[in-house]
Amino acid sequence: AYHFPSMKGVLIHMWERARGFIIKAGTIIFAVCVIIWFFSSFGADLEMVDDIEDSMLAAFGHAIAWIFAPLGLGDWKGAVAVISAEMAKENAMSTLAVLNGVAAEAEDEEIMAGIANMFTPIAAFSFMILNLFDPPCVVAIATTIREMGEKKWAALAIGFQVMLGYGMAFVAYHLGSWLFYDAAFGLGQGIAIVICLLALYFICRPMPKTKDEIPEGAQAKA
Repeated sequence: AYHFPSMKGVLIHMWERARGFIIKAGTIIFAVCVIIWFFSSFGADLEMVDDIEDSMLAAFGHAIAWIFAPLGLGDWKGAVAVISAEMAKENAMSTLAVLNGVAAEAEDEEIMAGIANMFTPIAAFSFMILNLFDPPCVVAIATTIREMGEKKWAALAIGFQVMLGYGMAFVAYHLGSWLFYDAAFGLGQGIAIVICLLALYFICRPMPKTKDEIPEGAQAKA
């Protein structure tokens, strides 16, 4: 039977969750923000740059931006935010904030305007889908590796999450652009439809019978 939770139990759970977030915010998130600030403020010669486009982080972002361009995230800042989010999902917004002027004491409106200029609405939706379904964080990845026991199965599990997030973001961006933003039907939309059909097939196909479910007569004939 259902029992109404005690106030003591609720407070204990609240404290545990709050404590966990404070520890994460004070360690991983803070450390990533410092790293992002450093690499966005200095060039390869370790001299402070006036333009963020001349920074080491921009060079890294431009090098990987092509990976996320099919998701509408061709801006290097968005690509960097996706990578930093693998440390902790909260890092995605903190990274975008740092790259759009927090270090320069920009106003909140300026920060939001900078982020808005990076993404179209459908690209922002794609960004959220990608970060929702890809591996949560390095802690979760480490836990997966430990629980799976074998690195092969852990790699398959993590790879599946990566492909799931990328595939869903790809579908959301291309079909959303076509259906709601008058984008021309092209290769991306065709691939997105194929992905949807394959997903429906694997979801709806009947489960193969196990050996125990096969009648004895059928087994003998086989």
